[in-house]
Amino acid sequence: MKYPSLKRAASLDPRTKSQTEDLQPWYRQFWPWFLIALPGCAVVASLYTLNLAIQTTDSLVVESNLGMDVIAAQHIAAAEKAAALGLSATLMLDRDTGTIQLSLTSSASNTSQFAGSDLLLHFSHPAFRDRDLDVLLQRAEDTAADYSTRLPGIPDGRWYLVLESTLGWRMTAVIDGGTRIVSFDSRTAAFGGHDE
Repeated sequence: MKYPSLKRAASLDPRTKSQTEDLQPWYRQFWPWFLIALPGCAVVASLYTLNLAIQTTDSLVVESNLGMDVIAAQHIAAAEKAAALGLSATLMLDRDTGTIQLSLTSSASNTSQFAGSDLLLHFSHPAFRDRDLDVLLQRAEDTAADYSTRLPGIPDGRWYLVLESTLGWRMTAVIDGGTRIVSFDSRTAAFGGHDE
């Protein structure tokens, strides 16, 4: 009795290639791992998002015992005071030397009504409160309405600027990128950033 050769026996095997693959254990096949990977990616992404939410702070939330409406009312009242005084200011930023100069003008006849001894300039980042910067502008000795200070580095990018006085007025402006001259106008209020 003659036995067929192995090559001929394989060609006589009625099973197809797909049936042969089905005989392999499941962990050696492609499709089970592909189907497991899809929900596995979703689980990894959700764990990463949860970790990100736990480790970062909600910097846009106002941290104050006062309500948002009370803080907004205070800001509006301060902006209205600046408008009543007819205040306007021009801020010049010299990014090479880090010098900040402010010229303040008013339609009021007496400059002592609006020019305090020092002004606070607040650089407020649109998204991250930890990047905010407060700068104290000191009045120049020879004038009543010119202020200046020096910073080691003037921040680049988009910033909300808030100019405040101890006399209770407030003006806002926005700078972008390499802006060198910024105008504050009390007639146009632009609220932004995250104030406390």
